[in-house]
Amino acid sequence: MRRATQAELQERYAAILAFCEEQHPVTVRGIYYHLTTRDLVPKTDAGYQRVAKSCKKLRLDGELPFEYIADNTRWCRVPRTFNSIEDALANTARTYRRDMLTYAGQDIEIWCEKDALAGVFYEVTSKWDVPLMVSRGFSSLSFLHNAAQTLQNGAFVYIFSDYDAAGETIYRKIVEGLHEFSGRKRFEVNRAMLTQEHVEIYNLPTREPKASDRRQGYTECAELDAVLPSTLREEVEMCITQHINTDELALLRAIEADERASISEIFNYTL
Repeated sequence: MRRATQAELQERYAAILAFCEEQHPVTVRGIYYHLTTRDLVPKTDAGYQRVAKSCKKLRLDGELPFEYIADNTRWCRVPRTFNSIEDALANTARTYRRDMLTYAGQDIEIWCEKDALAGVFYEVTSKWDVPLMVSRGFSSLSFLHNAAQTLQNGAFVYIFSDYDAAGETIYRKIVEGLHEFSGRKRFEVNRAMLTQEHVEIYNLPTREPKASDRRQGYTECAELDAVLPSTLREEVEMCITQHINTDELALLRAIEADERASISEIFNYTL
């Protein structure tokens, strides 16, 4: 593959910056798919590496904010501690929230195959206090068992996976595992994305099917990363909000605001 000219590099950098500014947080693979639709990089592993290298340069040069790129594959665990009682009260006053779904009597879970997309999904799920379950490909028995134990009767589960043989199998294994380990609980599981209909509606860039894909009848495949982050967030939002009573939500917001103000008053009084 020939080297890009300086003009081509500048066009690629500009496209990356514009896309990230509009869609952040995004994954590097999501940027790669966007650039392939504009013929700025080839739809090959080498094309992906060009995008990754460009993103690294733009971040190190200070042009692309690090937080614009979603990467949940590496993380650390740190316990929450406070310097004093006053510090703890101040934090509670800032962060106090009502559990919306418990109040509304609904139990909803969002499952995502891709760890790298967790940052995109979490923007929505955290707002609604909805658990985000990241399977990282095929879920382990322990993960499925623990998830099934906490699942409530009447729950709604929405699964997001790639449009390929692996994505279909991941969906099926999650369904089987939840039913196997949940006992007699009744719940509804839906494959929210990605289906052939989504590929057509959003005109997603596709890849050549692997041998395993062909055996299951796939003539083309697509990844969740190919979907615009804003579209993914909209799809997650629709899965959740269809179960939310807007009148109850407005009341809850008002109660939450009053209680947060009360906590602030207590905090100020103790000072």
